[in-house]
Amino acid sequence: MECLQNTGFNVWFKDDLTDQHQNQILAGWRRLVGTLAPGGLAPKALTPLIDEVELWARRVAAIEAGALKLYRFYAAKGS
Repeated sequence: MECLQNTGFNVWFKDDLTDQHQNQILAGWRRLVGTLAPGGLAPKALTPLIDEVELWARRVAAIEAGALKLYRFYAAKGS
């Protein structure tokens, strides 16, 4: 927030959306897993899917560790 203020923005509020985002991530993966049938994926789809799972698992771990946050700022350039 200080970065925005230091560059001349007026910040009216910020929302911490971290928990909501984490819930959306986990719900999305649950939905996907719920649609998969054993042997239902083409073998060449497995590697990209595994890479994506690993990426999102690292992000969730960072969120849980407090190292990653998601904020929404409402700000406008001051006069």
